[in-house]
Amino acid sequence: MVLAIVLRFRFIHSLEYKLPLEYLLLWSIVTIVFTLGYKMDSSLNLLRKKAEKDLDNTTYKSTIVVVEDSDIDANIIKEVLSPLYVVKHFSTAEAMLEHLSELTVSLFLFDYKLPGLDGIGLCQHIRGLTDYEHTPIVMLTGEAYANFEHKFWDAGCNDFIAKPYSATTLQKRLAKELKYNALLEKHKEASMIDSLTQVFNRRYLEVVMQQLSARHESPEVSVLLLDIDYFKKYNDRYGHLAGDAALVVFTDAVKEALGRKTDFISRWGGEEFAVVLPHTNYDGCVLVANRIMQILCEERIQHEDSPTGYLTVSIGGVMVNETPKDWKTLFLAADKNLYEAKEQGRNQHVLKVQ
Repeated sequence: MVLAIVLRFRFIHSLEYKLPLEYLLLWSIVTIVFTLGYKMDSSLNLLRKKAEKDLDNTTYKSTIVVVEDSDIDANIIKEVLSPLYVVKHFSTAEAMLEHLSELTVSLFLFDYKLPGLDGIGLCQHIRGLTDYEHTPIVMLTGEAYANFEHKFWDAGCNDFIAKPYSATTLQKRLAKELKYNALLEKHKEASMIDSLTQVFNRRYLEVVMQQLSARHESPEVSVLLLDIDYFKKYNDRYGHLAGDAALVVFTDAVKEALGRKTDFISRWGGEEFAVVLPHTNYDGCVLVANRIMQILCEERIQHEDSPTGYLTVSIGGVMVNETPKDWKTLFLAADKNLYEAKEQGRNQHVLKVQ
């Protein structure tokens, strides 16, 4: 593109009626800036459209729980929303709360004027539940109650819609809340995931361990710290791209070794990883450590600067009979055992009961 502009500049300057050189230079610069700007705007528009499409796909068939005592209004709502979402209808707040544990809710849609517990009381109750403290809540209200908006905001509503409303307004307002919440969840998840290995990062680990310590949910907890042996030498010999690929294979091997959904791996830093095993005694801790080493061995990732000739791992672990009040002490003990495993020659585990 720049070459074409330069050639055009020379052509114009070579014409019989030559323009001043500074004008032609200015014209060339302006042309380049506007051309690049147009292309950037086009690219941004394409990215924006793709992001909007992704959000549409993410929110499609989300579950909307409707609490509306009027059968006529409820049927209209279902007719408007059902093509895009899964709609669950209840006539009273009490009926919905009775079945709430059976539902996975993406958005609540409450009528303000309900028999028994009204919409504001229901909204306050929902906001008091940990699982739904951030779930979007939209209130439907008659025109006579529209001036109650401060009560709706104070109760924790995300938005409210005054009756009568159009089908388009209902769809657009709910779609906005669902997409915004999906975007927040996406960024929240991204902030907790290691971009390379796609396992949880240290920030997520800290959050989970603080929750375990506060709730005392697990009577027995085991943790493992894993350190890939001679990994700096691996990067020096094969390059960092190969090192990144090896980290991905390693984390996949660890995930394969973990047999339960409650077990998880997170990246501790560099080539070090942490594994948390809730409700796991010493024997279970040994079993998992052995499986990690065995599966990694079966991968046979070549490492010419390792005594074994392939990639291995050292593991330090600790098991406690009850969740410690300070989870950091757990990892300090595991780190000490990891150091002992490396001092004894690597490619082994040192696991102890605390």
